[in-house]
Order: sequence, then C-alpha cells, then structure tokens
Amino acid sequence: MADQVHKKLGYQKYQTDGPTWENDKVGFRHYLGGRNSKDVFGKKLPKITPENVGINSKGSFEDNYHVMYDWGRDIFPVGNSVGLGGYALLIDNKINRLGILGNDTINNVEKTTFKIVAECSVNSVLSYHYQNWNAAGNLYQVQETTSIWPGMYDYKNPASINGIKGKETFLVALSNLNNKNPLRVIESVDWICLIQHDYLTYERQWILGTAILVPANLYKGYIEAPKTGQLTDSYLAKLKIENNKEISYYAVVAWELSVDKGFNDSSFFTNYVINLAKQLSVKVKVEIR
Repeated sequence: MADQVHKKLGYQKYQTDGPTWENDKVGFRHYLGGRNSKDVFGKKLPKITPENVGINSKGSFEDNYHVMYDWGRDIFPVGNSVGLGGYALLIDNKINRLGILGNDTINNVEKTTFKIVAECSVNSVLSYHYQNWNAAGNLYQVQETTSIWPGMYDYKNPASINGIKGKETFLVALSNLNNKNPLRVIESVDWICLIQHDYLTYERQWILGTAILVPANLYKGYIEAPKTGQLTDSYLAKLKIENNKEISYYAVVAWELSVDKGFNDSSFFTNYVINLAKQLSVKVKVEIR
C-alpha cells in the first residue's frame, strides 16, 4: 500500500529490499519498497546464490550483500536513478518516476501487487501490478512482467500501461552513475542498443558493461536525467507508447569477474550486446505437420 514504504515503516520489509531473479551468469533485484529500481548482483560462480543473502545470523533482514563473497556481491550503485531497466513516463517534458525515493513517506502508487509466475531452471517469471500510479495528476494502471533464461547476461521486461492519454512518452532507464565514457547508441536489426562500459561499480572498483535494448520501431531518441529530482543520473531511452499496448525491452549487464571472461574489454561487451540483439531479432517459425 502507499504508506508501507521503508521511511514510514522504519525498517526493511523485504529480504534484499524485494524480489531477486538470477541465472547462471548474473543476478538482479527489484526495490519493492517504493523505489522500483533494478539493481545488479555480479556473480563469479555459475550457480544459484545462497538463499540467506540479505538475512543476518539472527534471521532478520539486513543489507549484507555489499561485500564480496565467493559467489559475488551487489556491484551496481543505483542512488536516485531507477537502476538498470527501470522506467518512467515523460509528460509535458517532465520525468515522472514510478514510485518514490528512499526518504519519501508516501508512495505515488496506491497499491503494488507482486507474484512469482514461474520459477524453474529453464525460465523464471515475475509479475508486478501497480494500481493507481499518480503521475502528473493522471492515474495509471501498470502491468510489468520480468523474465530470465539461463546462459544470458540479461533479463526481459515487458510493460503495459492503462490510462495513456496520448501525450506520454515511455522512458527506459540506464543508470550512468560512475560512467565517464560516452554512451554508444547502435542499431542492430530490430533493436536500438544503448551501451555503457566503464568502472560502473561501487567506488569504480571493477569494470562493468551495461546496456538496454529497446524496439527500434518505437525509439524516439534519448535524454539524460538531471542531477537532482525524483529520477537522476540516467540515460533514458524515449519510446512511443499506446494505451494498454505492451512494450518489451531487455537489460544487459556483465562485469570483469563474470563467469565468462573478456567483459573487461569494451569491444567484447559491445559485440556481445550487438549479437544478442541479432539473436533476439530472429523470427521463429513453427510448422505442425
């Protein structure tokens, strides 16, 4: 509910601040307590992380994942951005964040419903429904579905919004905290790839590549978020949005300590992203004989 946020409650309600999803390559988490940001677990081992990540010896929820373990750690600074693959609406040239900042005591979403749709070794699927998101005086109903498959350094994130009036632009976020290199924008078949590669981790300790893949037929360029406000420190891909019509995009990340080596090299990561976009553009035809 709108008043059940971290600052108002005074404690951390969820393990790791919300749901996590992962495969053999990388892990992610969603800040469910109101901020709705997407964070990254850098993994060093091709196995599922321990179930007690985010729980201390007394059984209480605790932020204990910003230090290195044998499996890896949380590596991605989010701040007041919405992380890697979070989203917002641009209305009348103003960025409207889905959710709030950590110091806010009331959410701009009346009710958030989360459920696990599927959890298995082949595919995991998470569902979020945001009821009555108040943005620029309008109320929106948002459906988001997050999916991950093994063997890939990414997740898929389709979203649809009911209540679109026609003046809104959908924004997909790529946090640029700690980035000192130019953003690369590359078209690869059906996708526009926005790519960063730098010491993007906490205190610029490790090399990290991040990217978002957005549909080329919806792409309207990108903007950079301001340094102050409700959503900061991000590149934001602008996409055409229609009422209740789903937009699917991908968020990609790999660090220099990943299971597969080579991601410390900018060209290696860029080629990985471009090839991924090509693979995602292949049309699969199924014939029943």
